[in-house]
Amino acid sequence: MSRRWINLIIIGLSVTVMQMLIGSGLNFYGLFNPKMYPVFLLLLPRNIKPVFAMLIGFFYGALIDLLCNTYGFGIAASVFICFIKSYILQLIYNKSIEEESEISVKVQGENFVLTYLFIGLFLFHLFYFFVELGELANIFYILIKTILSALLALILYVIFYMLFFSIPERK
Repeated sequence: MSRRWINLIIIGLSVTVMQMLIGSGLNFYGLFNPKMYPVFLLLLPRNIKPVFAMLIGFFYGALIDLLCNTYGFGIAASVFICFIKSYILQLIYNKSIEEESEISVKVQGENFVLTYLFIGLFLFHLFYFFVELGELANIFYILIKTILSALLALILYVIFYMLFFSIPERK
């Protein structure tokens, strides 16, 4: 198993534990409810076939739903983010899968990874909260909750990354 996969598995386990310990307990007037576990799904290599990525998202979302008692919302949002991930990358990154399959700070740089993670986390939270609330009547509440939760999840992940991984020099 390559070092890249080992790092990815460590990130997956770490954000799962962070989600259970920190993310599930944060709820400030119903506005902050960060989900950090989609970072693992967003950082999966680009060369994984979409069907396999969605299967990974399904089982990972099911694990999170079991651990955090979220009634299937995690499964739906995880499969959604695995589906839409390639479209996000096509929008903001113009290199092909054959050129660079890895998504990391050392390959693309900090700005790209932060932008990509924020867009992915924003879409994940938006989908998650729409499914959770089940209505469009509170659209502004959902948007505010989505923006704040995505920002907080990104900040928590950046803190985690800075604590446990050294920031390598870009190629």
